[in-house]
Amino acid sequence: TMMPVFSAASPEDELSWPTSNNAHSQGLSFKEYVQPTVSGLVYSGLYGCVRSNGRQFHEGIDLKSIQRDRKGEAIDQVMAVAPGIVRYINAKAGNSNYGKYVVIEHSKMNIPVITLYAHLNSVSSDLAIGDQINKEEIIGIMGRTANGHGIPKSRAHLHLEMGLRLTDFFQEWYDRQKYESKNRHGKYNGLNIVGIDFLDFCERLNAGEVKNVEDYLRRQQTFLTIVVKSSKVPDYLDRYPCFLEAPLADDPLTGWRIEFTWFGVPVRWTPLYGDPMDLPV
Repeated sequence: TMMPVFSAASPEDELSWPTSNNAHSQGLSFKEYVQPTVSGLVYSGLYGCVRSNGRQFHEGIDLKSIQRDRKGEAIDQVMAVAPGIVRYINAKAGNSNYGKYVVIEHSKMNIPVITLYAHLNSVSSDLAIGDQINKEEIIGIMGRTANGHGIPKSRAHLHLEMGLRLTDFFQEWYDRQKYESKNRHGKYNGLNIVGIDFLDFCERLNAGEVKNVEDYLRRQQTFLTIVVKSSKVPDYLDRYPCFLEAPLADDPLTGWRIEFTWFGVPVRWTPLYGDPMDLPV
C-alpha cells in the first residue's frame, strides 16, 4: 500500500507517513491518528510542551494503532519516512525508555536528518546497522516496549522523532554529567537528537511554504541567543555547515554567538574574534 507522501521542491526531501493510517491525508482530526497519554488529552501525543501541564516537552509525535491481533496487541507495520541508512538498532527493550527503537539517517536530504522510531514490538529480522533503506520500507512492528514503565496495550503506539544529531562526542559529554545509568546507545542516544515538529514540517512542506528541513529551520525566529567562549569549531557544523552565518576568517577564533529556535535547535552560528564577552549579543 502506498502511503501518503508530503511533496517537496526536491524528490530527496519528500516524506511519507510511517504507518498505514491515512487519516491525516484524508484531512481528518488528529484524534484519528494521534495516541494520547494516560491523561486522555489528544494533544498530549503531539510535539511540544504538551505534557505535565506544559512542564514536560515531547520531542516526537505518538501515532496510534489501527490494527490489532486477537489479543488486542498492535500489529501495525512501521515504515521509513524517507530513504536512508540504518544507523542504530536498540533490540533490547529494557535498555531505553524508547524500548526497542531504530534510528535512520537520511543523508540524501538537504541536510542529514535523523528519524527515530520507538516503542516497537519488534524490529524487522533482516534489518541491520549500515543497511540502505528505501522510503516506505518496513522496519518493524508497532508496539509498547519501554524501560521501567509499562505501556498498556490500549495505548500501543509509534513514537516518531525527526531531528538533528548534536555531536559525535556525546559519550564524553555524558560521562561528565555523572549520570547513574550507563549510555548503551552511543551517539544515537535520544539525548543527542534535538527534535523538530514532524507534523508541522510535513504540512508546511506539502503546502509549499518551505522547501526542506534547512529552509524550515531558517524560517524559525530566534528564541534564545548565547555567547560561548571557544577556539574550536564544533562537529555539528561539519554536518550542518548551512548554519554558519559567516565564513571562518584567518584570525584566531575566540568564540561563537549561537541562536536557537524555541524548540532548541542551534540554527545560526556566528564566529567571533577578539574577546567575545566584549561583543554585543
